[in-house]
Amino acid sequence: MSCWKKADKTFISGGMLRGLDERKWLSKKESSPTYTLIYSGKVAIISLDDGGEPLGVVVEDENTYTTQAMIFKYVWNLCQ
Repeated sequence: MSCWKKADKTFISGGMLRGLDERKWLSKKESSPTYTLIYSGKVAIISLDDGGEPLGVVVEDENTYTTQAMIFKYVWNLCQ
């Protein structure tokens, strides 16, 4: 598994960085069909439908947030 972090503050995949976020990807070579955002007691999952329109769901639940953050940190640390 390849891990990398993009610290560039210019436009990158997923939109413009505003300096308030940190973005990490597991692989430079493979593209994920979804984005998962883990933030402040919430988890958002965003995808594109067959027509290219964004489709997403936001789960506002502290337990879901905690679990997803734990999974993310575990996988990210495996890559270090």
